[in-house]
Amino acid sequence: MKKKKFFLFLLVLGFPFFVVAQNNDQRTFRISKNLNIYNSLLRELDMFYVDTLNYDKLIKTSIDEMLNRLDPYTVYLPEEETEDLTFMTTGEYAGIGALIMKDGNDIVVSEVYEGMPAQRNDIRAGDTIVEVDGEKTEGLSVNDVSNLLRGTPNSTINIKIKRYGEKKIINKTFLREKIQINPIGYAAEVDDKTGYVLLNEFTENAALGVKSVVNDLIKNHHIESLVLDLRNNGGGLVDEAVQILG
Repeated sequence: MKKKKFFLFLLVLGFPFFVVAQNNDQRTFRISKNLNIYNSLLRELDMFYVDTLNYDKLIKTSIDEMLNRLDPYTVYLPEEETEDLTFMTTGEYAGIGALIMKDGNDIVVSEVYEGMPAQRNDIRAGDTIVEVDGEKTEGLSVNDVSNLLRGTPNSTINIKIKRYGEKKIINKTFLREKIQINPIGYAAEVDDKTGYVLLNEFTENAALGVKSVVNDLIKNHHIESLVLDLRNNGGGLVDEAVQILG
């Protein structure tokens, strides 16, 4: 009798684990089945669709649409876009140290960072970039030209620019460098006892930077209130935002 009770206890105890294992198997089966359907559909399109398909674009679109059904925040980044993610979260990239903007069909330098390769090689705000490493920029987007300007540290870049008042195209050849963008664009006392901090991104160490400038404003200007300007802030790391609020 005791043996029967002991066996029954083990059976009841093991039942939830059996259900969990069964549910996991069913979920794995459903995922595998749907992936097979998706793969079969692509093969059918490849063989029988009337036009030539861009499969990279087609698959990227299907992934994006799937994730859009979940929430606005879950996104897929292909390998070629991981550099943008690194820049967004760390504020670091390898390039020339300049901001560019679109002006009609032209790409124009809007700002040059002090001490960076662009400034040291006399590239100025207002210069029009007409060619990067042999590729003409007319008609390209800002993102396209940004990708041309970026590269690995210490790689050579050749830029041709057109400058107002100059008749000839100016040729510049120099090395890309690792660029670190300060997330704090500006900090000062703007009114009696009121401090102001412009925060451009929530990148790594942004919280430490904000803490440092706020402590400086308290110590040297005796501020009692603070304006934290997040307009045009591109986002970044949630942990940094939480630390700033804390």
